[in-house]
Amino acid sequence: MENIVRITDLWQARKQNSKQTIEMVLMDQTGSKIGATLWQELFIELRDKLQCGSSYLIQNLRIVDNQSEYRVSPAPYLVYFLKTTSVKEIHRPEIPSNVYLITPFTDIISGLVPRHTLVDIVGVVVDLIDVKTVNPPHRMTVRLRDNSNCDILITVWEDYAIQLHDAIDKNLLL
Repeated sequence: MENIVRITDLWQARKQNSKQTIEMVLMDQTGSKIGATLWQELFIELRDKLQCGSSYLIQNLRIVDNQSEYRVSPAPYLVYFLKTTSVKEIHRPEIPSNVYLITPFTDIISGLVPRHTLVDIVGVVVDLIDVKTVNPPHRMTVRLRDNSNCDILITVWEDYAIQLHDAIDKNLLL
């Protein structure tokens, strides 16, 4: 199988079996997204080749049913990188840097949005609930308000917590 995709998000995670992974969101030129996992056994071969924002020709991925508790997209599948997976960075300006489908907070609260699936939201930070940015694992919980004056609590982890904390410290958000 051959795919031309852009990596729109990339982060490290630890699975329940204590194995390290690199998790990604891959997006094609239509804006369709799917989750991808690179297991620690393949870090040496592929980790340095994969960068958020870059586009790639990727061959030989395994497509599996998405049994994950948390999903990066509503797609019923995700992909695994294999020992035989080849990755070649290519310039593809027709693949946008990202496509955002903004979800109203009321849709989240009312249950219209599938639970445990990442969604795109826009809001203003109105309150800091919990901040832990000194020692890993870093985490930050904030209250957000959208343009319909609806509030939700969100928690961001690791690099996202540090980025949000730095932005608030620089008075970019509050």
